[in-house]
Amino acid sequence: DEFVVSFYGMNEDVLKNKVKLIQQKVKEFKFKFDNTAIKVELSQGGITYPNVEAKTIDELISIADKNLYKAKEKGRNNAVIGQDI
Repeated sequence: DEFVVSFYGMNEDVLKNKVKLIQQKVKEFKFKFDNTAIKVELSQGGITYPNVEAKTIDELISIADKNLYKAKEKGRNNAVIGQDI
């Protein structure tokens, strides 16, 4: 599944730190179903505004989505943040 999370007033460095923290917390998360351990993994794509050439919210989301798919191409539990995709 995919979803969007928006943070206000966050520069790229702060966003990268937040993404690392989220990755760490997801990796530490222990989930069991019928006594079977389920591994939870997360790929993230992100962008900061106005540090990106986007004129609409749809363009901004499109760039973040492209970053998400770049992260997925790198393998599990990766993140790609920023304009250079």
